[in-house]
Amino acid sequence: MTQARLRVLALVPAHDEGPRIGRVVIEAARHLPVLVVDDGSDDTAQTAQRAGARVIRQRPNRGKRAALRTGFADALERGFDATTLDGDGQRRARSAAAGGTDPRRPE
Repeated sequence: MTQARLRVLALVPAHDEGPRIGRVVIEAARHLPVLVVDDGSDDTAQTAQRAGARVIRQRPNRGKRAALRTGFADALERGFDATTLDGDGQRRARSAAAGGTDPRRPE
């Protein structure tokens, strides 16, 4: 039996992360396709799109749990598994792509 190659994307729930989301998307896109779920922000979606992410806008703000549910449902529908990143860049994309954590950067 042959195994299908796992397709993984970086899921980034984000609210008001405009100043930081571009850097997060650019770094993550080096390793994985990126999906940002903009949870009712004024500044996040456009910046994330310009940086290369696919964006789902969620209005009104429904919270991080709802943004994650929306993102996981979309990923599953498109045949992807997902790993999550924070919109403020606290978790490094390289470690998420590897399925672990980067010991040089606290989680």
